[in-house]
Parts: sequence; structure tokens; C-alpha cells
Amino acid sequence: LLQEKMSMDVEVTYHPTKKDGLNIKINGPLFKRNNSLRGSKKKREQQIKATQKSTGLKVALIILNSDYTSTPYSTLHGVEADGKLMKEMLLCYNDVVIKKDVANIDEVVMDFCAKHKYSQVERLHFHYSGHGVENATVEIDPHAYTVEENIKTFVGVTPTGGCMIGCEGKLYSSHDLKLELLKCNPTWLTLSLDCCRSSSRRRGIDPPKQCVILKDKTMISNEDQEKIAVIHGTSDLHPASDANTFTQELYKVYVREKLEIPILQIVSKVNMSWKDRGIRQQCKLDFVEVGSNWKFYVWPNPLPFKPITESISDTSESEAEKSPGNDAERDMEDIIKRVNTLEFEKKADKERIQNLELAKEVDTERIQKLEREFSEINGENEIRQRKIAKRSKMA
Repeated sequence: LLQEKMSMDVEVTYHPTKKDGLNIKINGPLFKRNNSLRGSKKKREQQIKATQKSTGLKVALIILNSDYTSTPYSTLHGVEADGKLMKEMLLCYNDVVIKKDVANIDEVVMDFCAKHKYSQVERLHFHYSGHGVENATVEIDPHAYTVEENIKTFVGVTPTGGCMIGCEGKLYSSHDLKLELLKCNPTWLTLSLDCCRSSSRRRGIDPPKQCVILKDKTMISNEDQEKIAVIHGTSDLHPASDANTFTQELYKVYVREKLEIPILQIVSKVNMSWKDRGIRQQCKLDFVEVGSNWKFYVWPNPLPFKPITESISDTSESEAEKSPGNDAERDMEDIIKRVNTLEFEKKADKERIQNLELAKEVDTERIQKLEREFSEINGENEIRQRKIAKRSKMA
């Protein structure tokens, strides 16, 4: 069994005179996979074969901006290496377009999308390496405005929020980028934006005659970012329903999942629940993932970190091949994890029962209080009725 399941070189000898009967000697793995290059090359070949079999196209656009000499921004020396690495990672794609030192990013993106507008695109990946900014300086056109109740409303000329910066300083919004790439109608759209997202109020070489500087945002530290998870009840720029709110849908999922949900599954389950009922609203999860910092977080469980284990039979063959010599250790770890899981669940169930009992006591007190108030109101009503009846008799 060890030799078959764990790829171990095992010697088993039988000693009828000895108490234990069997002597098992494990000499180590039958084979070693120290050559990672060989494995990665084989995997890449498999990816290319899978691409050839696929019916849809896999296309990519890579923009590499390093030369910003005509702007106040510094030259970026690491961008060239970024381009080589990204190109290597996308070898399995059918068409990879690389553009360097682009001044008008919007034009390059539009040309790329026009090329693939009528193609059957399965996967589209966009990569950008260069300067970026969370733009907070908006140029306005002094001649483009509307007047309502003596209030002038000006129209912004420059984009706001997360932007990429062209080599001549022109900004291109990441939101506008997504809208343009969607014109290719890809089945899957992925983006990797390797650029700054810090807020800036720099006006460039030729400052606009009239501009608006938005209110400053204080930066949140990396340490604090790791402990924040924000669930947005709807997607960017979409309205939220008042009839079928996120909170109401979350509560349905919460009850269905027996009063606790792994936080990484909340968005998936709520969106699926909405979709099943024909409601066109989608929530989003925004968080910083570092290792498994949110992997075992169960909401709103008082014991938030709950170990999640997988049985050995559920482990795929590819995972087992990665470290054949460590299967015995993994089996022992799985057993320990299962025991720990049972202890955590027992503790959590105990606390849940205590919480329910406390809630029951609170509800009982609330009911008694309401009953007292109701009896007092009834008593006051009876006194009023008697007074009214007495007055009517006297009249």
C-alpha cells in the first residue's frame, strides 16, 4: 500500500518468531522531482496542447511604459523585465501583442479591441507595467457647464480614480479600460495592473487653467489592510435594490447555511441566491489576501477561525505527485487536523448553545416587560373609559 499510494521504496519481511511478526523498512521515495524546470516545461507543453484543442481564442495585450522623460515622472527600469516574464507566462495564448512606451493608452486598447471585436475570444488578458495614480485633480472646461437654480455645474475633462499614465502624462482610467476590453466579448477577462495606486495632486508640466482638487484620502497601512474585508452590496456604479436588499439575501443564506458562512463564500452564495430568483444584482468582496489570513474565517461565528480539512481520498493525483515522500506526514497532519476540527466544533457548538440560551432569557425578559406594559395600558384604558362613562352620566 505504501509503495503504491506513496511511491515509497518499501521492504517488508515476515518473522514468525518475533512478537510483531512484520519488519517494515522504508528506504525513501522511488523517484525524486528535484528538477523543477523539467516539470514546468512539461506543464507548459500541456498548456499549449490544451490551447490548440480549445475552440476559443486566447489573446493578450501587454503595455510596457518605462520612458517618462518628457514628464515629471521617473524612468522605470524594471518594466523591461516585467515584459519578458509576462510574455513567458502567456506562452500558451494564441496572440500576445506587446506595446512599449505608449503615450495614448486608450488608442492602443481601442485598436486591439477593434482587431478582435468579431473574434471568438475565450480568454483575454491585459497587463500594464508603468506609472499609475489614484487621480484626485480634475481639469474642468470653463465653457462646458449647466445652470440650474443659479448653480453652475462644470463637466470634468480628466478621469478620476485609478488611472494608468501614458508616457507623455495622459491618464487612462482603469474603469474605461474594462469597458473597452469588454467590447471583444470575451468569456473570461483578466487584468494585471502593475502600477502605483497612490493619490496624487500633481498637475503635470502644463497645469490646467481651472481644476478641482478632490478631498484627500489618508492611506491605510499594509498591516491594517490585511485585517479588513469589505462586502459591497452591489457592483461598481450599479444601484442597490431596496426591495431585495443585500442584507435580506445574506440573512436567507445565513439561515440556509445553519447560522455560519465562510467569509470567502458569502459573495458566491448570495449572488447565486439572487440569480436563482431572477434578481439582477451582484455583491463584491474587497480584501487583501496574505497566505491564508481569511481562508478559515467563518462569519459571524464567535470562534472565527475554523480549520477546514480535506480527506486523503479527495486529494487529486496531481497534488499527490508534487511531494510523494511526504504522504505519511500529511496523513498524520490530517488526523491531527480532524481532531482539532472536532474540538473546535464542539467548543463552537457549546458557545452557540450558551448564546441561544442567553438570547432566550433576553427574549423571555422582553416578553414579560411587554406583557407588563400591555397590562398597564389596559388598566389606563379602563380608568379612562370609567371616567368617560361617569362624565356622560353626569351630562
